[in-house]
Amino acid sequence: MQLSLEALLSMSPEQALLRVCNTSHVSGALCRGIADHVFSLRFKNPGLMERWGRVANAAALKTGDPDAAGIACAHFGNSLRVNGDCDAPFGLLDRAEELLPSPHPIIHEFRASLLLACRDFNGALSELRKAEKMRSASGDRIGLAKVLMQAGMVYDFQQQPGDAARMLEQSIELLIQCGTEGRELLVIALQNLGDCLISDGQLGKARALLNAIEEPFAATGEVNALKMMWLQGRLESYAAADNEARKLLEAARAGFREQNMRREVAFISLHLAALHYQFGRYATSVREALKVRVDLEVLGLDQDTEVTDLLGQIATRSVDLERALVTLTSAVSRSRQKRPTSV
Repeated sequence: MQLSLEALLSMSPEQALLRVCNTSHVSGALCRGIADHVFSLRFKNPGLMERWGRVANAAALKTGDPDAAGIACAHFGNSLRVNGDCDAPFGLLDRAEELLPSPHPIIHEFRASLLLACRDFNGALSELRKAEKMRSASGDRIGLAKVLMQAGMVYDFQQQPGDAARMLEQSIELLIQCGTEGRELLVIALQNLGDCLISDGQLGKARALLNAIEEPFAATGEVNALKMMWLQGRLESYAAADNEARKLLEAARAGFREQNMRREVAFISLHLAALHYQFGRYATSVREALKVRVDLEVLGLDQDTEVTDLLGQIATRSVDLERALVTLTSAVSRSRQKRPTSV
């Protein structure tokens, strides 16, 4: 009996894995469908993404379609990277590249994300340049916009927000040309651009952008409304508007807590800690910083030696608090990319 994508997706990933392993052949279309499902879970449920990634990898071994097999194998590697594995994905991406009958930009894009997770910024940009050439040559404007967004993230992690903003502005120009097809990505790119402009100190430009996109951005759902509130809070903190910044950040944190988005809660607590430090409220800054403990435990970062050491030093005030807050925020960022991208 031939497997169908609809039937597989109605099962748990473990049941689906067993069915795929016990079948003699998987069609290329089914293999691709499973890979697409894996990719769709990257923001919604990373753990489930990895479990379905294993199904995609099993399907790659059962299909006679080398293109579908290579794509599925690449998605499995990317699912492992999203969940913090920075070793196995290299081999899986190499294998995917060997399976594919012709070069494919997704290999370079996934490898760039992996290298970014490993803090190899030059390597990530090198891979993205290869992907950019391939997307440009094929006339894939959506794909090219995604690559530019990803390059913006690399520059942001290098603490080069001006270069990050330039990449995002190019991406936004392409996405506007794509109309409704690029609308979802456009929302993400605009959010990221606002964040980068704030970090770059371009507060007037950032304020104008946030004012322009606030209503349509918030209309896309509760989570995006909270993200907008968070960005506005960051903007006010950079503008030294203490009371307004605290009001916005605390409201955004409460909303993310209701949504059970613990990474966002942790980030905002650290932003608030930095804000209190900025205005000389050092004891309050320490209290805010230590609030992240429960969130980091949920995120699995309570076993990270650097994180536990930093929290201990903050609690005993035996460290430069401002530097510790920056380092702790960076450690949380490394656990998973803080902004959504295409890969």
